[in-house]
Amino acid sequence: MSSGVRSEQPGAAVKPGAESRVAAAPEPNDPRDGRVTETAVLTLWVGRVVIWLVYAFVTLGALLLLIAFFLQLTGANPAAPFAAWVYRSSDVLLQPFRALYPTERLHTGKSELNLSIVFAIFMYGLFAVLFSVALEHLDRWIRRVRLRSGGPAFEP
Repeated sequence: MSSGVRSEQPGAAVKPGAESRVAAAPEPNDPRDGRVTETAVLTLWVGRVVIWLVYAFVTLGALLLLIAFFLQLTGANPAAPFAAWVYRSSDVLLQPFRALYPTERLHTGKSELNLSIVFAIFMYGLFAVLFSVALEHLDRWIRRVRLRSGGPAFEP
């Protein structure tokens, strides 16, 4: 009657070396049991907030550069307070792209076509799209983790 499986009868003899092949149940919060701890979900939410902040900065930077481009293209007075603020604020964002392309003066003398700003707008727009995709991916990941752990899909 020894089949190598432990008998359910109390006091039954078990052959030496004939151990149960049934794995022990995982401890609570053990990553092997498929449940996710609240710490993991919180970490994902913190990552989402950081990515969202970078996305917002990049998007606002692209918008500011777009305003600066149109101000230069239309020949706005750089001494005007709004134009001066836009040029000052966009100067930091334009720094990596400065002098990449030459600035062309248009026929009126005041208008400028600064292709470095156009390239910077393109690059910041590309970064914004990449961070938007990262946010969507992280949202799907958070939803999947929440549903797998038995909680609601979205809860900060």
